[in-house]
Amino acid sequence: MNIEGVELPVIFRYQAFCCFQQRPPQHPKGSCSAAGAQPLWERLSTVLQSRNLSRVAMAGTGCLGFCNAGPLMVVCSERCL
Repeated sequence: MNIEGVELPVIFRYQAFCCFQQRPPQHPKGSCSAAGAQPLWERLSTVLQSRNLSRVAMAGTGCLGFCNAGPLMVVCSERCL
């Protein structure tokens, strides 16, 4: 991968960005943490490890939008990074 003349190694084929936004209870937008982000994170981590999918990285994020539909996750391939 080449970004502005800097050669960067491609380490991961996919990157999963998982929202951990926490808002107060009854907040009108809701929050991914209240909707179960932690169990989703743990399940994804377990599956990745059990299948030896070492080219998939996970990163916790703040709000990804669409809060009432949470918990949210965005997965990008190396082409979109």
